[in-house]
Amino acid sequence: MEKLFEKKLSKIIEYGMYLLAFVLPWQTRWIIKPGMINNGYSEYLTISLYVVDVLVVLLIIFWAVYKFNKGIKDNKINIFWWLVAGLELAIFISIFFACDKGLAIFYYLRFLLAIGFLWLVASVSYNEAKFILSLLAGIFIQACLAIWQFLTQDSFSCKWLGLTGHWAGNLGASVVEAGGERWLRAYGGMDHPNIFGGVMAVGIILAILFELGFFGKKNSVKLSSLLKIFNLVFFVALFFSFSRNAWLGLVFGLVGLLVLSLPGKKLINQKIILEYLVCFFILLFVLLSQFGGLAGIRISGEGRIENQSINERVASNKEATEIIKDNFFFGLGIGNYILEQKNRDTMNRSSWEYQPAHNTYFLIWSEIGIIGLLFFISIIAFLIWALFFQSSQEFFIVLILIPTAMFLFDHWWWSLHFGVIFMALIGGIVFRKIKMIEQNKKTE
Repeated sequence: MEKLFEKKLSKIIEYGMYLLAFVLPWQTRWIIKPGMINNGYSEYLTISLYVVDVLVVLLIIFWAVYKFNKGIKDNKINIFWWLVAGLELAIFISIFFACDKGLAIFYYLRFLLAIGFLWLVASVSYNEAKFILSLLAGIFIQACLAIWQFLTQDSFSCKWLGLTGHWAGNLGASVVEAGGERWLRAYGGMDHPNIFGGVMAVGIILAILFELGFFGKKNSVKLSSLLKIFNLVFFVALFFSFSRNAWLGLVFGLVGLLVLSLPGKKLINQKIILEYLVCFFILLFVLLSQFGGLAGIRISGEGRIENQSINERVASNKEATEIIKDNFFFGLGIGNYILEQKNRDTMNRSSWEYQPAHNTYFLIWSEIGIIGLLFFISIIAFLIWALFFQSSQEFFIVLILIPTAMFLFDHWWWSLHFGVIFMALIGGIVFRKIKMIEQNKKTE
């Protein structure tokens, strides 16, 4: 009877992980307390409960019960978890320096949830191939929605799917302006095109890694075809996000894959990567032939909106350096950056103009201090070191390169719910591979 209970619980956890991967890109939530600043809505001050949060908590409980029932004990704690614990402690300490301690506690709990999700992805027993395919399927639906949004220049709201309507004429909407026309950038179901673009970039790399055979046995012809379809749609959707940061992340990822495939690697890996590169170049040529003017404006930074965006980023990072000087060691409190920005403001700006520093490293330093930043960087360094020097899975370094490159020019990885969860997902996938390397060495 006990074994039957364990078997059923194991299946619930396994299929719960597949469901979690599929719904992860969707932003369905209950807004508990809307964030308000200068009589306008602010996402960064909003307290919400997401469907993903509920699933993560349930799966953590089920997995804890399963481990307790099986009597499984983790006698050795990897240095990775000590670094994560150090980051968690720095965040906890920052609460005492926050002007809004309630908001800081909410952000702290959100980080704990992300750690729980990371632990699930890294430790739970499930089929890696099914998990990644479930994630890619969820991303694929988002990509199709985004392509439709851009081509029709329309969108719709749906609270059950976590969708917010965006239109090019709205103030605060992310657009590209060319020839006197405003073009709405593709959002998908995300809060911003930059977030959506980052998801597409990671999705492309995951699909390539899947086809290279890093998530299971050799792929069938049908599965390889499906992965190629996924990637071509992801690439078009990424283009329509017009996210320079996400484009940069993809370039880092593709170059990383190509470089890692060259020295003494299987020719089949080089062939697959080159096939994708050729397909992407052809697709890019077609897209540029139709929308080259819009892409050119984004790359060159010319035009009123682009100049405004660049100036805002420069001013934002300059403001962050001033905040860091005053909160060097312990930070101003997790999640409190916008409130500090408002307190220092000499103008009565609109709510959407208050945004975190457009540099994740600066934002972390501002909110939790230099010690927290060092722990954050140490986690990244550990993952890269463990992959590179313990070989065979070094291709997963590209999953670290994409966000670390994007950290330099954006904040959503730290400031928004999805960013923290998505970062935990990437960390979990990579650390799972590192654990597999260690286990294989022990059995040899």
